[in-house]
Amino acid sequence: MIGFRWLTRDDLPLMHHWINDDPLIREIWTFGRGMTVDELETKYGARADGKTPTSPYVITYAGEPIGYIQWYRWRDYPEESGPLELDEEAASLDLFIGEAAMRGRGIGTAVLVRFLQDHVFTAPDIVSCVISPDAGNAMAIRAYEKAGCKLVRVMEHPEEPTPIALMRVSREEALSVVLPRAVRVPLVISRSALLPPASFDMGRLPPEILAVTGAISRVEEIPQGLCNLVRLVEGEKGRFVLKVAEGEYRVEELRAEHMAMQALSAVDVMVPRSLAFAVPGNCGVQVRAYAPGVPLRAALREMGLEERRDAIRQMGAALAAIHQRPGATEDWPWSRWLNWALETAQLNLEHGVIDLDDFPGRSPADVLRQLLLNRPSAGTVAILHGDYRPKNLLWNEGRISAVIDWSFVDVGDPYYDLAVILSYQPVAEERDAFLSGYGVGSLDQQRLAWYKDLGLFLNV
Repeated sequence: MIGFRWLTRDDLPLMHHWINDDPLIREIWTFGRGMTVDELETKYGARADGKTPTSPYVITYAGEPIGYIQWYRWRDYPEESGPLELDEEAASLDLFIGEAAMRGRGIGTAVLVRFLQDHVFTAPDIVSCVISPDAGNAMAIRAYEKAGCKLVRVMEHPEEPTPIALMRVSREEALSVVLPRAVRVPLVISRSALLPPASFDMGRLPPEILAVTGAISRVEEIPQGLCNLVRLVEGEKGRFVLKVAEGEYRVEELRAEHMAMQALSAVDVMVPRSLAFAVPGNCGVQVRAYAPGVPLRAALREMGLEERRDAIRQMGAALAAIHQRPGATEDWPWSRWLNWALETAQLNLEHGVIDLDDFPGRSPADVLRQLLLNRPSAGTVAILHGDYRPKNLLWNEGRISAVIDWSFVDVGDPYYDLAVILSYQPVAEERDAFLSGYGVGSLDQQRLAWYKDLGLFLNV
């Protein structure tokens, strides 16, 4: 629901209001403070007209303006960049959230991450983004840290009255940040918005994708994904997997999958690397590295008893490795995730996007009512796969070779993933094998049942 559009002159009265009438913005934003509307139009009008090296954008949420963000190359402002002693092609940015009601909700960090990924680092020559907030602005520094920026040093700057905190984030670091689902995916959807595209013209592949694959010579349908169109392609540069989503909801899921796979593949060999993502028209296209193997669901049918138990132990160990990955912290507390999950469940019920076949003999409204009345009292958070089950694991030469389909990636309670996968293990010996691989002896069965019902409203 976060977006960016180019600043226009029609936006300048609102900019004037934000900068001069809001006490917080008036304190931290000096570019236009104390100016009349006409004076501010003179300053920002040139940017709006594209006549300066600075690229200005209005930040939107659900289509409504909530703030301002701009970026530029440091080399275009040598007087300011000189004291920083930069030896690389670096960008910088400035921003504020102008609507007070939108602050304190995690949106500022999401804006930073999304803008770095979708605007700053789409310029192929930009190596890093170097930002220099006031050293005393703890709120800005913390927001930049959440977006991947690291403090280089605190220093004096001849253009600034107080010391600045010089911070830097590389291209690789910025592209690896995974946002919690609640600040990524639109909540209000319709059943028709969930359908995969019927087809996709490979002649429409954008240059970002073709730069990875080269010219496509062969396309093969593969049995992966019910919500997106998935194809194995042979290109000039090798073999790859393409996934195509259609519509805002599925495109945002695919964008989340792209970011998660980039981050996780750097430290987990079982996560294929996502190599590029682009949005031509109303479709999203992801290209990822090819991983050999067949869906574990199919492989399990052909296994003997011991081999099957070993595969299930491997499933448990792989999920434990995902849940133990660093990256989920107190910045996204368990209670906040749970509240968002229940709100989303309510919206999905109201908008008719749940599958009634998942509730045999039960009323979905009654199930949700019981979830609200009997919610867990506390919990922890971890990186979640969101749809961890045998069809989303690849099996090759006696081992799990890849964990795929990260469209439901999230930061939340590990019991959510456990409830999904254990519903596929009705045999006691196989559940024990999974728990052995996961590294626990037993689980809270009441909590598992609660999260299993929650998943019926979220995994759509």
